[in-house]
Amino acid sequence: QDLSASGASQVPDAASEALLELTGLLKPDDRGQTVLTAVLCLAHDNDTEENRVTATQLLGSLAAVVGRDLCCQFVLPEIVSLADDPVFRVRKAAALKLGSLCSAVGEQLSVQRLLPVYEVLARDEIWGVRKASVESMAEVAAVMPVEVRTGQLVALFQEFHGDGSRWVRIAACQALGPFLATLPAEDISKELLLLFAQLANPTNPTASDSDVAYYCAFNFPGVTQAVGASRWGELSEAFGTLATQIQWKVRRTLAYSLHDIARILGRELAEQELLSLFDVFLKDLDEVKVGVIAHLAAFLAVFSEETRLKYLPVLAEIRAETDNWRFRHMLASQLAEFGHIFPRYSVLETLVPLSLDLCTDPVAEVRTAAIGQIGDLFAMLLQSESSEGEVPTEQSPVALLLGTICGMASMQSCYKRANFVQICSSLVRVLEPAVVTGLLLPQLQPLATDRVANVRLALAKLVRDQLCSRLEYASLPAVTEMAEKLLVDRDRDVLVAIHAHEIGYIPPPYRCKPEADMPPKSDPTWVEESPPETIPAMRTSGELSGARADELADDAATLKVSD
Repeated sequence: QDLSASGASQVPDAASEALLELTGLLKPDDRGQTVLTAVLCLAHDNDTEENRVTATQLLGSLAAVVGRDLCCQFVLPEIVSLADDPVFRVRKAAALKLGSLCSAVGEQLSVQRLLPVYEVLARDEIWGVRKASVESMAEVAAVMPVEVRTGQLVALFQEFHGDGSRWVRIAACQALGPFLATLPAEDISKELLLLFAQLANPTNPTASDSDVAYYCAFNFPGVTQAVGASRWGELSEAFGTLATQIQWKVRRTLAYSLHDIARILGRELAEQELLSLFDVFLKDLDEVKVGVIAHLAAFLAVFSEETRLKYLPVLAEIRAETDNWRFRHMLASQLAEFGHIFPRYSVLETLVPLSLDLCTDPVAEVRTAAIGQIGDLFAMLLQSESSEGEVPTEQSPVALLLGTICGMASMQSCYKRANFVQICSSLVRVLEPAVVTGLLLPQLQPLATDRVANVRLALAKLVRDQLCSRLEYASLPAVTEMAEKLLVDRDRDVLVAIHAHEIGYIPPPYRCKPEADMPPKSDPTWVEESPPETIPAMRTSGELSGARADELADDAATLKVSD
């Protein structure tokens, strides 16, 4: 109460948010006795209108938290009373919160007690109250029975659309889409649907003066789903208009929902209406292009295999995108989904090499996303190639690909060796134990003594999380040997990783060589005799930790020996 009386508007807003969060942590009985009682005191403050506004907002938000009984007994009658307050700001707050209150008390009480209040507020003399009523219309409609939606509420919307206030009319245009989504298809008249379609027209006076076209694009999938593919002809022209809107944010929201619209329309209609636009969006601004790339797998899944194969080169084009690494990250996050929608030969020839490329991407976020997907990708391939528990033949495509991965273990670059260990972490989760034991473990074993701490650190996490934690691997000699070597490693980060399950474990400190045993700095062998891994390396966010001196030495060798 003290904070809500503060002069600065940010203070009561922050106090209200904090109160709602705290209420969710209280016991049900305390919510009513402690919180609701204090809010009701604010609602009864006839001297300070700001307190009544805050109380109205809080009561509406608390409706879903305090429980239905307390809501019906205290919150509902209080909101009804505040909706008749002489101060328009209180009535406006009540209009905005009627939707959440309807959701809390249910259909019967909403029709009996709240619908009459809503109709009065919708015709209030102050345009701000009417605008607030429009904004809560979809939430109110979602609780009301169908006959109320198609009767009183449709009539009210017609009034809003022809309101004398420009702001109310704009709000009505923005609320039309969500309102239509609450109606069954047969209850959406041609007039209402035409009204929605006209929002996309730039010559519409309302659309040209506001973000109405953006709201039309944002709500387009919901309205399309409400009316179904059979009435696409009534929306197709508006869709084309939105797709060529000069405002990129309108095209952007449409690009993000293209896969949903394709799913609603079905394969045949989607191929006729959406593929050409998909091609255009792929060449649009990055702000628009990102929408179709984010849901590329879901979009292509709608179409026939023949159509999908035509867009397989697009994946390689996105991979070649050097200006925006986020495109590659989105691609890497969908690798398993691509594996489900493309035929096996395409996965082997195009998708797996692309996946391995992304697993070694220069950006850590891309590598992490790709590595998390590659295990599922290989599991799908193995499932169709070999029987359960059988190691693939040496000449099988999957075995050859696994051999390529295993070849990374002996590469000169420490980054490639670390990437190999990370890829194995993904593969171990999904591959059969016979495949892991026969192909992966022999390549992992030598890395337990790799001269670069980064590689050993990745291996320590793999041994701890994927091998020692599973019965089929924990007792294997190869796993036991790796664990024993890592448990006495010289690098503190490696020790922390392998001992992570030991509560309170503290690794020994780094020890420098005693000065008496060290050669003088004038001795040319002084640098070589100083072990580089006794010096802690500085860490960079998003990359593996380790001894920087070893990494530099390894990179220098990489310049001489090609991978």
